[in-house]
Amino acid sequence: MKVESSTINQILSSLKDYNPTVYALTDAVSKALIPVALVILATLMYMELANTNRMFAQEQGKMNINLFILVGLKYFIAFALVMMSGQIIDAIVWLNSAIGWLIDKTVTTNSSPETVIPEIKGELNFLQKGLIYGMQMIAYFFIWASTIVAKILVFLRFFTLYIYKGVAPILLSAYVSDEWKNVATNFIRGFVALIFQGFLLVLILKLYPALISNDMFDLVASGTFVENVLALFIVIAKSVIFIILLIGSQNMVKRWMGV
Repeated sequence: MKVESSTINQILSSLKDYNPTVYALTDAVSKALIPVALVILATLMYMELANTNRMFAQEQGKMNINLFILVGLKYFIAFALVMMSGQIIDAIVWLNSAIGWLIDKTVTTNSSPETVIPEIKGELNFLQKGLIYGMQMIAYFFIWASTIVAKILVFLRFFTLYIYKGVAPILLSAYVSDEWKNVATNFIRGFVALIFQGFLLVLILKLYPALISNDMFDLVASGTFVENVLALFIVIAKSVIFIILLIGSQNMVKRWMGV
């Protein structure tokens, strides 16, 4: 399977470069939700201070300035995260692209051979040729499907990243709440999983063609018809395995992050 440079470029694109129009829309949504997130933060801070003060009052004490500063510092950090959520996500995606380019340059294009549909060899009868031509069509379909699957996964990954960027202020504001902290934690884990998926897709696209080029897929058969069938079977098997690896990349990173 030949790795298309356009697919690698798409995976390693920034959110703005992949689709400037969608980026502008999600950026506008993110900024519009910041006031809502700040109201949530203020409400959570008031409730925490009130509960803490009530707890000290029941114990015939009062909340000192040090405790107030600790609570205030926690919410100040949350305030900074909410205000800069869009920039933080853009920076992490940019870092993902930088690391991905390093991975891409490590594996040269010479190690990414193109999968070639073998030509019919020898003299075959009508039925045998019909079977071989049918297998060739199946092989072409799976090669085409593997390319489409790769592009769909890239599209879905960026679509999800845009959604994460849009709702980031609201979900990050929940991190300071003990009751809602797990929501923000799952949000962060899901975002990191998407970042790791970019690394994994680049690794699959660059390493898999090099792996299948060795003799692990070489089969020896006697007879012209059997040789043709096995050669086409190998091509189909390579394409199917490639598709399985691409689709499995999402589940793999989710298991890594415990999402």
